[in-house]
Parts: sequence; structure tokens; C-alpha cells
Amino acid sequence: MSGTRWVKMDLHVHTWASKDFESEGRSPHQIAKAIVEKSIEMGLGGIAITDHMTGDAIDDIRKAAKRTDLAIFPGVEISAPGGKRGPFHVVGLFPTHCGSDFITKLLGNLQMRDDKGTEGAYADLTVGEVVERIHDNGGLPLLPHPDSSSGYVAESRGRARADVLAGQHLKGVERSEWVEEHYPDVAQYHASDSHSVSAVGQQCSLFKVAEPSFEALRQCFEDPDVRIRIDPQEPSSAYPYIESIRVSGGFLDGLELQLHRGLNALLGGKGVGKSLVIEFLRFALHRGLDPAQGALKPVHADHQGKLQNCLGLGGKVEVVLHSPSGARYSVCRTYDGQTNPTHVVDLESSEEVQVDVASLMPTVVFSQREIALTVEDTDAQMRWLDQSLKIARETFLDEELLGPLRQSDEAIARALLAEAQIAEREPSIAARAEELKQIRTRVASPIALEMDAVQKTKAVLGDVRGYHQKIKDQLVRAREEVGALAAPSIGDARGLEADARLNLAVALAHGTARRIVDQLQRLIGYNDLIADEQVVLEEAFGERMSDVRQRYADAMGELDTDMAKLHARRVQLEDQLAREKRAMADQEKAARMLPGLLDARRRLLNAVQEGKSRLSQARHARFAELNASCSGRIEVELRTEANREGYAEALAGLRTRLRRSTIEGLVQKVSVRRFLDLVIRRRADQLAKEAGINDQAAARLIAAIMDDERVHLTEVLSWQYLLHPEDEPVVQYHCSDEGKLKPLAQLSVGQKSSALTVLALAEGDAPVVMDQPEDSLDIRAVWEDIVQAVRGDKERRQFIFTTHNSTVAVAADADTFAILSADADGGHLDRVGAIEVETVRPSVIQHLEGGTKPYKLKRAKYGRDVD
Repeated sequence: MSGTRWVKMDLHVHTWASKDFESEGRSPHQIAKAIVEKSIEMGLGGIAITDHMTGDAIDDIRKAAKRTDLAIFPGVEISAPGGKRGPFHVVGLFPTHCGSDFITKLLGNLQMRDDKGTEGAYADLTVGEVVERIHDNGGLPLLPHPDSSSGYVAESRGRARADVLAGQHLKGVERSEWVEEHYPDVAQYHASDSHSVSAVGQQCSLFKVAEPSFEALRQCFEDPDVRIRIDPQEPSSAYPYIESIRVSGGFLDGLELQLHRGLNALLGGKGVGKSLVIEFLRFALHRGLDPAQGALKPVHADHQGKLQNCLGLGGKVEVVLHSPSGARYSVCRTYDGQTNPTHVVDLESSEEVQVDVASLMPTVVFSQREIALTVEDTDAQMRWLDQSLKIARETFLDEELLGPLRQSDEAIARALLAEAQIAEREPSIAARAEELKQIRTRVASPIALEMDAVQKTKAVLGDVRGYHQKIKDQLVRAREEVGALAAPSIGDARGLEADARLNLAVALAHGTARRIVDQLQRLIGYNDLIADEQVVLEEAFGERMSDVRQRYADAMGELDTDMAKLHARRVQLEDQLAREKRAMADQEKAARMLPGLLDARRRLLNAVQEGKSRLSQARHARFAELNASCSGRIEVELRTEANREGYAEALAGLRTRLRRSTIEGLVQKVSVRRFLDLVIRRRADQLAKEAGINDQAAARLIAAIMDDERVHLTEVLSWQYLLHPEDEPVVQYHCSDEGKLKPLAQLSVGQKSSALTVLALAEGDAPVVMDQPEDSLDIRAVWEDIVQAVRGDKERRQFIFTTHNSTVAVAADADTFAILSADADGGHLDRVGAIEVETVRPSVIQHLEGGTKPYKLKRAKYGRDVD
């Protein structure tokens, strides 16, 4: 892992060069070796050699540590007069290239009195002057054991003490409760002040550094809140994070980037691929955008365009993930423009596993401009809040209900259509029956009665044939549906293969399906057999019918023209009436099913409502936790089922000539479920009463749905669950200028973006991936709403930011900087590491400040106001 890490160091160690050191009869060579071994045994990554008024042991200690990873910081403990019970002490630490000669020369310039190596020796300067000399010689001035008899804090008073502690050149103080209370900005740390080998490392602190170096120490003392932990216990790292990303194909082909588990800052000029890293992470982690969210369509389109143009068909993105339990997974997703297949491998077992990547690694991802667009769309806010608060809608909204509900839409639409057709057919059937009755009276004869009988027989035989065909169609459909069901299997569930009972259950399920399919096939065969017998009956009847028809035709030929026409009309009417009665019977059967269908639908809709209610309850609970974690910066309220915009838009799309204000009033008074219940029952009077509209308007609404052939009734019925009113978040943001909370709608774009950014950073331990989080925020909000949150959370949450803002990257103390560049071949990782790394820092200055010259010019113009 590149970037910073916690390293345990003891910055106050004495050696034999201090006269009061407990040598126990050992030689300097033996002591040097023992100090190094003890330091390593105590888990130290660095020690500072700080003998009294001498640097004689530094070179020997450094030599003893040469083949180890232990860093040796040259230093010295300088005494200055002025204490009531003896001289004051000041520690100076210096760059690692400095040695014994450097310390000797330094002391020679401090007007040293008495013998070096003794506490009695001192520099004839004030403590403030010693601090200045250490600083002027490139060192870090520190106050050791400040509360002891030789400590400056305990033994000094007044303006002199205040000038030293508040001075800009003093870098730190060993642990002191008094300093913490009165000078909380001064860096504090623990150190052993060891005067024996056994005491080395007994008191120490953690310093966050890339590697133990003098520049790294300087960074720690400049920013102690995030770089120094007085308690040497390393913070827990049990939270999810992205270990690395590797790209194959496209503009970033060959990119391999190790990510820090804290704050990662991606820097570079325009067009080098910083945003692509964010989009490719989003792609691999299955954090895609829903194109149906209108406000975010531009972000979705941009994301898809980057995949298509900058990753390309066949391009791959592989990320390595750490779960909170410490398990590591490789997720590799290939872009094919359609399914974009993903392969997940458990890196411990090297086996591919079937998991939901979005659930495996929940991640807060914001593409460029996404925050600014999200704050303008209530539905987008709700979806984002659900995601960031780990509220899985699917656990409350049963997706399996959608299938039965859609089937219910179709069945009820058919039943309603049947009711309407019955009403249309009844007058026609009655009229035909009356006409037929009158004709029969006029043309009654034996041959005519015989012809009536064969016509009715033919109709019945036709009904029987159609009935058998319907049975066969149903059986064939059932056979195909059962045969198409996915068979249960143990699959990749390791350790279950040997479970005999489980294997038996799976085998029984397979056998049941086969037997049902076989039985259905036998029933189809039986139905075909009966249908064949029906054909024989029809053939036999056909001969009789031909005879009757011939005799009937002969009889008709003997009649006059008017009587022949009556007979022909009678035959036509009988045929039409038989067909209409058969159709009427089918429609009556379908209509009779309507009450049962509505009752079943009511239960399904109740289940949907219960799921929505549970979702709202979960949101209320999580919003309360979120408000508590935001420390007054943000307050989020949930308005249950307040968003009825989809319902209103659907009604506005009907041909009703109703005003928008009338529609909006209706949707607030009558739920979409109740509205359609009244429409189905054609209760215009009740709809008018509940909606507060007149009877004519209610009738027009019902007619626009039930009688307009251009309206698909199945689509309208789906409103009852697809357009169910949505919960609506009401976000209020604490405006620093006004000192109060204000609703999102009353804020500027920048303030709205600040509000959402606070929410994004306030809750949870999921990684946060943002492309230029400073966009749309004013400078003060960048510090208050981004940087302070990140500084406090980056030990328990991962952040990956692209940025052009030095406050975001430097003031937040990025644990690693990744500098990208580009050429004709594409984008590349130029260098990576912490700010103290000599090859990294110039690039950070160049990209975030424009170079050293503009930065120095700015600092000079600010003058004393930044000192």
C-alpha cells in the first residue's frame, strides 16, 4: 500500500553519551546494539537520539541500525538557564543526514557552558532563543517533560512562557494536560526520555508517515490532529475499502493503482483520465445510474459515453476489495455494451463466487456534476439517501408481487371489457331474437323445424370442438410453463454435496416436475382422443345435415320469392344469434370472475402497502440516526407518501379537459388506489364527492379511462402500485452566515451541494468516491463541509477524490496522491505517494498551486494574517 501508515516512534532516547545513562558496565558499541535491538523488540519504526548537550552517540547508533528498518533521527537535549530548580530543557530534532559533527557545531554556536553530556551543561540563551536557533538550523524544536522540575511549562511563567508556547517555531510538547487545556493547537506526543536500554519505547506515540523521515516528522508536527496519536494503540482498520484498480483496454490501458484505505487524492491536468478512474470504479462496483431518473440523465449519458469511448468493447476493469471481515475479493467486469459480465473471485480460495457486487461493497459514488443535479430532484435525493443509509428497498418492496399484479391487470381488464361488451350485445341479441321469433311464426313447416334442429345440432357440435381446443391450449401452456421452470440445484455451495437429505430433496423436485409434464402430456393425448371421436360424430351428422339441407332447399325452391327470402333470413339470424350467445356466455363467465379478481388484487395491493409502510418506518429510524451524526449541520425530515407527482402527471395525460389545479387537488384528496377503485365501479357521484369536483368532471374522468379506446386499461390499472405516492425527504442545512437551518428549496446551488455533501460524508463506513467534490461549493464550505469531515473520518472510512483544490487534498491531509499524466498513447500513472515524498510534493504544488512562485506570492500577500 502506497501512502501514509501509522509508525510507532520514541523521540526522546538517551545513550551512554549522557552522563546519567545507566550503562550497566557495557561498552558504547554494546549499548548502541542493545538500543537498536530493544527498539525493534518494542515495535518502533524510529527513535530520536537526544543526549544532554551532545551528539557524540548519533553516528554509532546509526551504524548499529544500518541493516535494519529502524530510522535514527539525530537530535540533542539542550539546557537553558532560568528554572527555579535547574535549567530548562529543549529538544531539537534534525534531518537524518545530520550526524555527530553537525550537533557539535550547533552546540558550539549556542554559547554552551560546562561539560557536554551533563544536565548541568547549558546554553547561555533563553528558551525562546534556543527554539529559534534550532529552527534556524533546520530542526524541529520540542519541549520535553514539560511538567517536570526541568520542564519549561511547570517552571516558567508569564509572557515568556506564552511567547514560546504560542510561537510559530515551537513544533511540539511532550504530553501535558496543562498545555492541552491552555494551548490545544500545540502538537503533543509521548516519549520515554529513556536513560537505560530497558526504558526505550516504554513511552511512545504513533506518527502517520509514508516512511520514517525528517520531512514526514515535520508534516506530523505541522498537522498533529490527523498525524499524531498520543496513544500508541493503532486504530482499527475493520472497515470495507478498495485495495486497487487495474484497467485493461482503452485510454487508461495498463493503469494499475494501489489505493490507500484513507484519503486518496487523484491529481493531474485536464484530459489525463482522472474522471475515468471514478467512472471505471463505478462500473466495476455496479454503482450505475438509473437512466429513468430524469435529473441524472446527463450523468448517466456521460458515464455510458466514457465506457464506450474510453474503455471500449472488451475493455476490463478489475478491482480488489476488502470486506469488513478482512476477506479479499477480485471483481473483474468486462464492457460489452450490453450485459457487461462480472466475475468475482474469493482471493483466499481462488474460487469464483456468485455474489451481488453492489451488496458486497456498498459505495457512495458521485460523478462530476452529480451532486448539483441530485439536489434538484426529490426522487434522486430519496434514492441516494436510501443507498447511502444502506436501506435496501428490495427488502421491503417484494419484486415478486409485480408478476401477479401485472397478471391481475390483464385479467381485470378482460373482465371489465367483458362487462362492457355484454352491455353492448344485450340489445342486439334481444332484437335478433324478436325478429327470428316473428319469422318463425310466418314460415313454420315440418322441414323448417327439421332444419332448425340440425342448425342447433351443428352449433352444439361446434361448441364442443372449440371446448376441446381450449382445453388442449391450456394443457399445452401448462406443460411448457412447468418444463421451463429452473430446476433446483446445490450449485457451487461448497460442503453441501455430501448431504444425502439435500440431494434427495433436489432429486424429488426434479422427479415431480418430470411426472407432472408426463401427466400433462397424457391428458393432452386423452383430450385429442375425445376430439377425434367428436370428428367421427360430426362426419356422421354431416351426412344427415346434407340430406336435410337438400330437402330444405327443394322446399324453398317451390316457394315464392318473398317466402324464400324469409327462410334465408331465418337461417342467417339463427347462425348469428348462436354465435353471439356463445360469445355472450364467454363474456358472462369472464365478468362473473371480476369480484374474485378484485378481492385477490386487494390482497396484493395490501402487501405492497405494507412493504411501503415498513420502508417508511426504516427511513424514519435511519433519518433520526443521520440527524444525530450530523451535529446540527443538517436535519432531514421524512414526509411519508408526500410525492404524488407521477400520479398527477398520469391524470394530466388523459383527455379530460380538467385544469391542472383541479388535478393536483384531486391527487391530494384521493389516493391513486381509491381513485381507480371508484373508476372501475363507475362511481362518478362518489368520486365527485371525495375529490371535491362536480359530477360532470368526475364523469369525464371515468369516461376518459373506461370508454376511450386510446387508453390501455392494463396500463392504467398498474398506476395503483407503480404510481403509489413516494416518500419525500425534506433536507434543511445550517447556514453559517445566518446561524439557522434553512430548507433545501431556499438555498443557493452551492448551499444545496454543501448540504448533500454533508449527508454523503456523515454516515456509515462505505467508501466514498467523488469526482471533484468541491464543485459548486464555496471555499469556506469546502473546509467546513468536506475537509473537516474527511479529516475526522479517514481512519475509519476510505475516500477517493479527484480534485483541483488544495484545501480538499492538502488541508484534508491526503494519505496518498496519485498524479496522472497523458500522452498520445493515453493516460498513465505518473507518480504516487504521500506529500512528504520528495518526488511527489513538487507535482502536488504544481497541480494544486500552479507552482511554487504563485504560492509564495499568495502567502507573501496574505502576510501576517496567515502567520
